Amino acid sequence: MKIKFGELSRVDGGAIEDIIVESALPNKIKDILIGGGMTLLGIGYLCYTAFKNGVEETTNAEKRAYKNAGYLDENGYATVITPELEKQIRGEK
Repeated sequence: MKIKFGELSRVDGGAIEDIIVESALPNKIKDILIGGGMTLLGIGYLCYTAFKNGVEETTNAEKRAYKNAGYLDENGYATVITPELEKQIRGEK
């Protein structure tokens, strides 16, 4: 693909040259596969990181809410067991 980007001329006007930008697609299947693999790895990493951070922040927000409500002491231990917390401790949904 060729794109004419502009013209370049000498100060005395003796010569004019076009500025042409050429771009080429990767011709080798290896380059295409490496580029596609890197893209998939990047997307996978971003999804994993977003999910992990979301889970951690949800857990921290729940702990802060319990602590602010007075259900946890400063060490993170339950001082009052609510029905929801009891189900969570037992592993029920």
